[in-house]
Amino acid sequence: MDEGTGDARRAAEERVCEAVRVLSLAIDRYVTEVSRVLGVPARDVHAMGVVKGWPGASIGPRELGRELGVSAPATTALVTRMTGSGHAQRSEHGVDGRRVDVRLTPSGEDASRRCFAPLTEQMRSVLAELDDDTLAVVADVITRLHEAAHRTSPAPMRTP
Repeated sequence: MDEGTGDARRAAEERVCEAVRVLSLAIDRYVTEVSRVLGVPARDVHAMGVVKGWPGASIGPRELGRELGVSAPATTALVTRMTGSGHAQRSEHGVDGRRVDVRLTPSGEDASRRCFAPLTEQMRSVLAELDDDTLAVVADVITRLHEAAHRTSPAPMRTP
């Protein structure tokens, strides 16, 4: 690969990274607005998304806290708020009687679906413009970028 091609490649990669960063900020703003509509903290909205997307539709508090990057006490407070608002419920784990799982209630499922439907519709209208092969590539790339972000921590930063 010659230097010009390498520069073009680097510039394209930077455009994609910037687009993902800007998309992340836009979705974060959307989550903030959803939290206002539901009258709950934004972290609770994020937690609803984690619970909804978790395999088996229930998750233990330890896993929930790890996914959200919060401490055990913060997770306990979050689950208490979510159950208090009627968006989630605690239930005994089917196998381990010492363990408690968290799952969305029908009300929580409905709130999540209603609040995120407009965003989902807008995204689907953009994705509808893609052919099946391109859509498969986009899904794969987004999945891999998510995995890369999930395994990355910010580098220690110095305060000037």
